[in-house]
Amino acid sequence: MTEITFDLSAESARLLSQVGAATKRTIDTAKRHAGSSAARKMRTEAAREVRKKKEVKLSAVRKRIELIRKGAGAYIIRVDGTPLPIGSFRMRQLKRGVKFKANRAGWSTIRGIFIAKMKSGHVGAFSRGKTEQSPRATYKGPNGKQHKHLPIKEMYTSGLSATFKDEAARDAVMKAGRDEYEKTFLRVIRSKM
Repeated sequence: MTEITFDLSAESARLLSQVGAATKRTIDTAKRHAGSSAARKMRTEAAREVRKKKEVKLSAVRKRIELIRKGAGAYIIRVDGTPLPIGSFRMRQLKRGVKFKANRAGWSTIRGIFIAKMKSGHVGAFSRGKTEQSPRATYKGPNGKQHKHLPIKEMYTSGLSATFKDEAARDAVMKAGRDEYEKTFLRVIRSKM
């Protein structure tokens, strides 16, 4: 799990020197509006940075980016590092396995797995293999005989947090937040004056 912490409360003092005198209530309102607007912008920019490197569905990215408010102007963006199911990427069934595009760089192939749709509607890439919990699954066939098959398990690949180990991605998210904070703060102060 990767966390990006940012505190924009120091920005408001610098911006107030540009605007002039304002009441405390106006300043607090401007801080609150600008902070939440900057946080939303940073979350959007974080999703963009992930999608620049990974070929993943936007819905999967949004579920794994959490925004936490720590105080006035202080936020944490937490990027979940749990592995993503291969089904959240573009994939194709081949005779020898499944070809999927996890990174923008190119396609990867895993032999011996297959694409299936579950009863719930979830589409994913699965493999048959032994696990310690259930070495073989048994079920009754249509003719009443017992059949043994290896259990099916879903396949996963790397998570999203690796994207934010790159300083350029963090800087892009912080820059977007600062720009949005400044724009919103000045807009709110000027509208109240």
